[in-house]
Amino acid sequence: MIRSFTYLRRALFGTSCAIVFGFGATQALAGPRQMNRDEVCTRTDAGHADCAVWCQNNGHDGGKCGANGVCFCWTFTV
Repeated sequence: MIRSFTYLRRALFGTSCAIVFGFGATQALAGPRQMNRDEVCTRTDAGHADCAVWCQNNGHDGGKCGANGVCFCWTFTV
């Protein structure tokens, strides 16, 4: 009886460790979503505002519309 509880406790501990480490690994490998090529901006003031909002919604600090019509995002690091 005691041996079965020991096996159960070890199995539950191993399972919980696997879940915790798996979640940590996915968070470590995650990053801000990159912009798709079909998402283009315009070179107007509204385009710059749209790029800034789009970049902030995707985990960056800001952004602006580039010469080729693609949003460029930036992130400040300390």
